[in-house]
Amino acid sequence: MKSGPSIYEFRLKTPAYDVKLNRDEVSQPVKEELRGTAVEQICKEMREEARALDTHLQTLGRDIEALRARLGKLLAGWERQIGKAQAPVPDLASPAYDEQRPNNSEAGADSSTPSQTKESSEKIHRDAMRYARLLVSEIELYNKELVAQGRANKDLYSRLKPHIDRSRRAYESRFSSVMTAPKDYFHEELVRTLAYNDFSLLGSDYPAPSGEPSH
Repeated sequence: MKSGPSIYEFRLKTPAYDVKLNRDEVSQPVKEELRGTAVEQICKEMREEARALDTHLQTLGRDIEALRARLGKLLAGWERQIGKAQAPVPDLASPAYDEQRPNNSEAGADSSTPSQTKESSEKIHRDAMRYARLLVSEIELYNKELVAQGRANKDLYSRLKPHIDRSRRAYESRFSSVMTAPKDYFHEELVRTLAYNDFSLLGSDYPAPSGEPSH
């Protein structure tokens, strides 16, 4: 008994092809043509996917360059602000300042009016507030994880002690001797910015200035 035609089956898994070939009814040239066409289709799809991936990578590269340029501008702005804040403040108590100051007795009159003295004092206080704000902002910017932990556990000072102490020394070296009515703007900025106006978040080991409530 003659068996029926055997089936040679294969499926080409592409969007355009899913064929089943009868080995006895389809000639070999037709089979080869179908296979060749399927391979071409697969290669075409691979080339299209490669082009799409290349386009995506180019777009991603442009986005990275844009972010890099923006970060560079931000860092340059921070450096300018830090440079302005670190400009030398005249030491009103130093001998060098006394030498540069006009001799009122030789001039025959006091050239500094009360309003000028008041304006000078106010400027020093404004500079001190800005410098304190910058110092504390730097602590928060470069120690975000420690700041978050300190707020949660109410021990900001113990976690940030080296940074806080170093910034306090920088603040005091600039302003403690030049303000006629010294005020601790650095402490105020610590409480306002780091501790969210909650003095207790600084912790029990924080050396509170006189007049502050104890923990």
